[in-house]
Amino acid sequence: MLEEKSSKVNGLRQKFFGIYIIATIACILAATIVSIAFVSVSKAKTGSAEDTPPNDTENPTTQLPSTEDHNPTPGTTAPGNTDIIPSGSVQWIPAPGIASGSLVLVNKEYTYISENAGIFTSNDPTRVNSLQVLSVRDNRTSDTKNLQSSTNTIELSYAFTDALCKMADAMVENCGNTTRDLMVNTGYLRDIDPSSSEYHTGLSAELRMIDLNETPTRYYQLKDPDAVSSSISLWLSENCHNYGIILRYPASKVAQTGVSASQSQYRFVGVVHAKYMKSQNYSLEEYVQALKAYNYNKRLDITVDEQSYSLYYVKETDAKDKGIPVPKNVDYEISGNNMDGYIVLIKN
Repeated sequence: MLEEKSSKVNGLRQKFFGIYIIATIACILAATIVSIAFVSVSKAKTGSAEDTPPNDTENPTTQLPSTEDHNPTPGTTAPGNTDIIPSGSVQWIPAPGIASGSLVLVNKEYTYISENAGIFTSNDPTRVNSLQVLSVRDNRTSDTKNLQSSTNTIELSYAFTDALCKMADAMVENCGNTTRDLMVNTGYLRDIDPSSSEYHTGLSAELRMIDLNETPTRYYQLKDPDAVSSSISLWLSENCHNYGIILRYPASKVAQTGVSASQSQYRFVGVVHAKYMKSQNYSLEEYVQALKAYNYNKRLDITVDEQSYSLYYVKETDAKDKGIPVPKNVDYEISGNNMDGYIVLIKN
């Protein structure tokens, strides 16, 4: 009897073991089939394993292409984050202060820090001291006969005085039939102008006309049609940009400048800036604002007198931390905007 039960138990054990073996094999086969199907679907979506780039973390010796040597073409945006500046193609210039340079914006909202007068950042040795504030009378172009100053104490930047001399000579040559000279009536007066005045930059002047042949000497306002030929006022406003000068408060830009129109208030910004502003009908307020749309990797490309240039903006906060990025081996000029950053001009 016991032998019969033992035989039955052994038989059941063999059956269960056989079932277990069969179930195990079935599970393995099912798992294999599912894995094969999954791999096939993955390959169909993403391509074969040979087409997939190696994972940097799995293969430490494999590196992704570096942007270190990428020198972005002016006017284009570098791939990826536009704030990343390729280190192999750039030099970092210390920030000179946003209240320095020829593009400082001075108005009721942005006052001027007077100790920055005359500071100019450029790698052109002939331009380094061009914004130094000096006496107009003592620093006129030696051979000019057509630019005067109302007093000995009025000062302007050297570059502005030089530009006014050239413009005055051209005015007399082109307008003709005038015995009157161009005169700087108001400019920078040391220890008199408040620091908030644009005159304190040495880049701004009120211009009038003067006739040295008259006794007593008389001054004539440019807006006076009875004293100054309209052709002279028109010539000055239409040609000043050729000398790096802009009419500061045009009648068409009252809303932008916040100042009533003036035919006599002129401002030096530099030839490249002045000519581009003229071509785009920009006031100074509009120009410095428009340039904020550009950066080192996305530059504004312009052509002036058949020479190509690029412009871009750098935030003051970034410049304080890192300096101002400038491409290597190019001529450049840097100006603060007296607001929140810097404008870089490079010669291509």
